[in-house]
Amino acid sequence: MLSVVAFHALPGSNLGGYIGVDIFFVISGFLISTIIFENLEKNRFSFVEFYSRRIRRIFPALLTVMFACLAIGWFALLSDEYAQLGRHISGGAGFVSNFLLWSENGYFDSASGTKPLLHLWSLGVEEQFYIVWPLLMWVAWKRRFNFLFTTLGIALASFAVNVGTIGNDAVAAFYSPLSRFWELLIGATLAYITLHRPDVGLRYGRPWANWWSILGFALIGVNLLILSPQDAFPGWWALLPTLGAAAVIFASPRAWLNQKLLAHPLLVWFGLISYPLYLWHWPLLSLARVIHGPLSRKLALAVVLVAIALAWLTVKLIEKPLRFGRFARPKTIGLTILMGSIGVAGYYIHGYDGMDGHGIRGQDKGEFYRYFADIPANRWQLSFERYFRHECNFYPEIRDLYHFGTEIDKTCYTPDQTHKNILFIWGDSHAQMLNYGLTHNLPKDWQILQIASSGCPASIFPGHDSEYCQQSNEFALEAIRDAKPNVVVIAQRGDHRIARMQAIAAELSDLGVGKVIFLGPVPQWNEDLPKKIVRRLWEDTPERTYSGIDSATMAVNSELKKNLVQTDGMVFVDPIDLYCDQDGCLTRIGPDRKLDITSWDHGHLTPLASDFLAKNLLVGAILGNNRTQ
Repeated sequence: MLSVVAFHALPGSNLGGYIGVDIFFVISGFLISTIIFENLEKNRFSFVEFYSRRIRRIFPALLTVMFACLAIGWFALLSDEYAQLGRHISGGAGFVSNFLLWSENGYFDSASGTKPLLHLWSLGVEEQFYIVWPLLMWVAWKRRFNFLFTTLGIALASFAVNVGTIGNDAVAAFYSPLSRFWELLIGATLAYITLHRPDVGLRYGRPWANWWSILGFALIGVNLLILSPQDAFPGWWALLPTLGAAAVIFASPRAWLNQKLLAHPLLVWFGLISYPLYLWHWPLLSLARVIHGPLSRKLALAVVLVAIALAWLTVKLIEKPLRFGRFARPKTIGLTILMGSIGVAGYYIHGYDGMDGHGIRGQDKGEFYRYFADIPANRWQLSFERYFRHECNFYPEIRDLYHFGTEIDKTCYTPDQTHKNILFIWGDSHAQMLNYGLTHNLPKDWQILQIASSGCPASIFPGHDSEYCQQSNEFALEAIRDAKPNVVVIAQRGDHRIARMQAIAAELSDLGVGKVIFLGPVPQWNEDLPKKIVRRLWEDTPERTYSGIDSATMAVNSELKKNLVQTDGMVFVDPIDLYCDQDGCLTRIGPDRKLDITSWDHGHLTPLASDFLAKNLLVGAILGNNRTQ
């Protein structure tokens, strides 16, 4: 639990602290399966009793946190964010958060930082397991199936789903219960061995207890140090923390390291508050970032300390009184009614279009924010129709959203003999946003062709992209080979590795392209620019500011300016020098903060800003007036 809290509090640390969830799955599977196996074999297992205990264990703290999120979110979140919170409240109450987050993961998804209940995906997986697992074990016991073989068989099938899915759909592998159940089943296997095969422990466990413990902690420690959020997870990587946790459990409390570390009073205390700490820490960090912006280490630590205090109070004042003591049945019924009620409330909050949220109660402020509402059918359709050229986009979610065909429109890649010159735009959505400005500023004898798919950086290396990105880039190279454009402009949000850019330039030169222009990143904001204006810059919106500018993007741009060698055939164009000066980066180009804004999200240029870039920088680079520095 502590590793997960540290990972969430310090997201820039790049450590694999999120493996704490996988460790928890093993521990949970061991403890709960031990109870199930013991009760089944003593012929006293009761589904009613089992789920009543689960309700009194899980519901009190969860209800407390969800009610708190609804209350704080009303003041801290914007309208679309509060509506999304309602959806996640409903999903959390039904223990299907993992399925909701799975369905939301896509190009139009809002940032994870504005999802205070994002962490409930793991609780959803756990409870889905405990809906299915007791029934399966009850059937196995009635039919006299071998518990161990049944458990191992299901675990291996689940692990196979995990490994088979991770390469094709990493999001599904992360959120799907089918690719996660094997982790809980490792704990269940240990539970069976502990109860029914004491000879295994006597022969292989006790004599080697210290070594098992050292091995387990080593596997977990290595995973923490070498794993990063960019690695495909769970996949094969998840074997390290789960088998490490299993080795520590198998070592038993007799192991010296287990006695000295896990039995330490401080860690025992954290174990007692681990569940409410898990529930409290992420909503508090998420809402603090929404209200304050990026958190310093000191402020993040302060938020974590508040979460620890609330976790302790939750255990003492809410969890223990409702979990233990008399009146178990009325408590269970009351908690179930409350959970159903908050789930229904969340459903209606999500569906209510008039939900205002923080600070948009003023008419002018509300009108401003609704103009940029984070709803694909409004904001993104406007952007596509005005300048994105959606018909040149291979991205499946966008094509499904607007019911396009499966073929790229021929006008995207077919040269028109009436034009003397051809410009080809290639990259992701940050290439798409250039079309409007270039269309309105290039001389009429230039034709603009484009293959640019959302989320797909330009690449000539097979096997490193998703299927649709691979398709898009292969199609773009083929189109460039056939069209032989005078100039190719490449733009993308990420993947500005100089070696890859040089390889692309060499490939395009071999195809006969006269000039390849790499556009550096445009200024990126830590939150959507309209949301930043509503929350922090409303009273006196500055024309320029560095507040909220993503420093990593600025660093990437500086690296490109310093080390990307320009030649006659390869040019680097730096838009940050155009948009930013010593006073900050442009929030608007003109007096109207709504109509003249430079970006309607974290960094996609508005049509006005696209026109500004083309007129003042990009057209000159294309035509040879190389104002690129």
